[in-house]
Amino acid sequence: MTRPLRILQVVPKYRDGVCGIGDYAALLCRHWQAQGVEAAILPLFVGADSVGSETLAQWVVDAEKLRAVPPFDWLLLQYEPYGYGRINTLAATIGQLRAMADKANSRLAVYFHEVHDDGPIWRRRFWRGKVQREASEKLANAAHLAVTSNQTFHAVLEPWCRPNACLAPLPVPSTVGEPTEIAPWTSRHEAAVALGGTAKRAALYADAAALSAWCKSRGIAKIVDIGPPLTLDAKRFGVELQVCGIASPDTIIAALSQARYGLMHLGGRWLAKSSIFAAYCASGVVPVVFGLGTCGFDGLSGSSQMADGQSAASFDGESIVESALRWYRGHNAAAHAAILLKAMRAIR
Repeated sequence: MTRPLRILQVVPKYRDGVCGIGDYAALLCRHWQAQGVEAAILPLFVGADSVGSETLAQWVVDAEKLRAVPPFDWLLLQYEPYGYGRINTLAATIGQLRAMADKANSRLAVYFHEVHDDGPIWRRRFWRGKVQREASEKLANAAHLAVTSNQTFHAVLEPWCRPNACLAPLPVPSTVGEPTEIAPWTSRHEAAVALGGTAKRAALYADAAALSAWCKSRGIAKIVDIGPPLTLDAKRFGVELQVCGIASPDTIIAALSQARYGLMHLGGRWLAKSSIFAAYCASGVVPVVFGLGTCGFDGLSGSSQMADGQSAASFDGESIVESALRWYRGHNAAAHAAILLKAMRAIR
């Protein structure tokens, strides 16, 4: 009898509540476990704020417990450069992870959530990006399997990888969950949800005039703000502002299930790596994107799966919701788990 495939995922850290990469790793574990795969998660850094959430706790092992974990077939590194130490320790950390895989005689897979920072030569971002680029290239060279979320990153990674090791881009799934039933768009409240971290929501609210004009043109009565606290003046936007703070995934999905729109600020090139955009698509709201600029990447267009926040053009909300759902279902959480598992088993 063939023993189950064993996969150990490494994440930067995990914490209570919404945890981005950690939640993505937990989604994969949940789907793999249902298919008989033995999966575990190793957080590399466990600090004061890294309290195990119920979502992650059942799969998490720490460095001491790892000694008792049976040898794993695959080490799947959930990688973004900022999560794995300071610039002067990044290379050493990557070396340790590669050594861990070699010692266990396991194969190395890497999901590149980011590749490297960038900027002009006179800015710190350029030099930080140079170190990150070198680390990412070494990881891609060593990986038996590599995948990322979008065409832009894929074009950088593919030349670094072994032949046929770099999978086609897999846009990220919603890490706050996927509703089992989606209420008709026309039956929802004239409300919008603004979801995300501090920086992303601050960028959205920065142009109050544009946001206010868009809300007024669509008859939006309320914005439901979800995320870390921001200092906001509701009067600037001309609508009711319901501030929820940091919320659980269930609360986020419930809010999205009742609203018609999801607000965000991001360039079109990066939508496929946004779990916020994914959550909007999965929940049946119209994603309203400010700062969209050029679109047409990763199977997305500027009008089929979203509304441009800077445009006064009319649109068919129901049509956008249907198109966004079709795009999303091709790479939802179950699809991610299936595609990665199939690729690992093929190499095994």
